[in-house]
Amino acid sequence: MRFFFALLFTVASSIIAQAAKTDKPNIIVIMADDLGYGDIGCYGAKPENLKTPNIDKLAANGLRFTNGYCSASTCTPTRFSFLTGKYAFRQNNTGIAPPNGPAIIQPGVETLPSLLKSAGYTTAVIGKWHLGHGDPAFFPTRHGFQSFYGHTAGCIDFFTMRYGIKPDWYRNEQPIDETGYATDLITEQAIQFLQQPRKDKPFFLYLSFKAVHYPFLPSKENAG
Repeated sequence: MRFFFALLFTVASSIIAQAAKTDKPNIIVIMADDLGYGDIGCYGAKPENLKTPNIDKLAANGLRFTNGYCSASTCTPTRFSFLTGKYAFRQNNTGIAPPNGPAIIQPGVETLPSLLKSAGYTTAVIGKWHLGHGDPAFFPTRHGFQSFYGHTAGCIDFFTMRYGIKPDWYRNEQPIDETGYATDLITEQAIQFLQQPRKDKPFFLYLSFKAVHYPFLPSKENAG
């Protein structure tokens, strides 16, 4: 996985170098939170009745990688490594911002979105951040993302958008109060983002779902 992260940064650097010469592709990265390798149908999920038809369709029409490694098995280190290209143990991974703990991505650290932004990309994160919360100084808008919609803590209630009793739902750096189901809200916002006219300006969308992370709260349509 270290190679994968390094490859992403190499690709980003190549895009910057070729910015004036070639058309730049749009980039969408979909992050499923704490989803195990063996939980997906196209990778031989057990039991066999565990269905992931949409992910399987993406795999059938693209590429599957079968030999990858991550620096940790939980959500925050994965995010840190993906966005910085560094091993997660290089930074505390509690996800708690000062004064209660260190921020995950320190100010001034080069990130994948900051590289792409410098290459002329529109950069956005929709969904879960969990790389330092509680202080806007450590929000994604301070690390190369031009827009942010979602939550900053590790596990919120899918229906109330609260971390414990504390509201945790934002647009950019402003708290907002919305009702619905978190996965649906994230998806709807992503669709709106993709439908925005851009006059051929490329975009990087980091679509970071909280699901399937605890707590396990299915929507009414999927319950039972």
